Amino acid sequence: MKIDNLSMLRIKVTGLNLENFLFDFLCAGMSAQNLKRKKDHIVFSCSAANLETIKRIAGKYSQNIEILKQTGFVVVLKKLPYMIGGFLGVIFSVMFVWHMTSTISAVNISESNRPGNYYKISESQILEVKNFLESQNIKEGKRINFSPREIENKLLAGFDFLESCAVSIMGTTVSVFLREAAKKENDSSSQVVATNNGIIASIQTFSGRALVKAGDIVKKGQVLVEKLGDVMPKADIKLKTWQTGTAFHFAKSQKMIETGRTQVSKSVIMFSRNILPHSKCQFKNFLEERSLKKISSILPIYVETITYREITIQEDKSSFEEQREQIFKLAKDDAAKKTTGSPVECTYSVVTEGDITKVDCYLQVIEQILV
Repeated sequence: MKIDNLSMLRIKVTGLNLENFLFDFLCAGMSAQNLKRKKDHIVFSCSAANLETIKRIAGKYSQNIEILKQTGFVVVLKKLPYMIGGFLGVIFSVMFVWHMTSTISAVNISESNRPGNYYKISESQILEVKNFLESQNIKEGKRINFSPREIENKLLAGFDFLESCAVSIMGTTVSVFLREAAKKENDSSSQVVATNNGIIASIQTFSGRALVKAGDIVKKGQVLVEKLGDVMPKADIKLKTWQTGTAFHFAKSQKMIETGRTQVSKSVIMFSRNILPHSKCQFKNFLEERSLKKISSILPIYVETITYREITIQEDKSSFEEQREQIFKLAKDDAAKKTTGSPVECTYSVVTEGDITKVDCYLQVIEQILV
């Protein structure tokens, strides 16, 4: 045992002539604390600075010395780094247990998809629900600090295809069960309605009663033919309507060109905190791609990778006249994609302000309503 002179020692002296040892000990000006006397040994406490004198006296009477314990402020200071390490270990363990029991480890979404006249919940609709939950911070790694009943109410209010839903928390797993709603009865088969605003170009009724004639102006959703008695309406109607498309031309524009140079940066995220930040991008102009990967199945440790791709900005100048036909086509295509009818004719409106030219295409089309 390494002895520090500033510490206190608990010493056991064994042998004969113990009275002589005590006499010489006291005569040397030393004091013994908490002294206990037995038949063949004595135990006492004293300063470690007196150890050499105690050994000399004990050696004089052929007595054995045993150091039972060393205490004092210096000993505590030497143990302090280990005590701090243990304390930090306890703190970390408590934080880890708290994190693992108060954060979401998984979100499971399931649906019933009952047969019959019910909406079938599609994968895209499940994705919509998942995105909504994430907007409410209900995803892996986030705190469990929400009310299941409140989330249920928001889901039912926001998605028409749901009849009911149940949100539950089991440990750190959030389970969401979706039940699809029954389809609403559709009585549109008893009516033929206008699919858009326009003018009736022609109407041929096979059954039912026509409520409009050629040349009439109608609004979207207006009833054109209704059933007569128990006979459902059938008709072939051509509706003249218009769609508008828009395209822009910029006399000055900028184009991004990738140089092929890349830089990769990684950071470590633990307990939703960035403990190892990203390095700064060395490129003046760049695009970035991010990816997140969990590297531990126990601890919430993630590695985020950012790939920076260097780009250069190139200014492009062109006159409207050079791009005229292309801009007109873009405007017409924009109008055409808004209808399923057959184009009849189109007119254009061109407005220029500064370096920007706006082209509007007014496309006349014939939509066929065949029931």
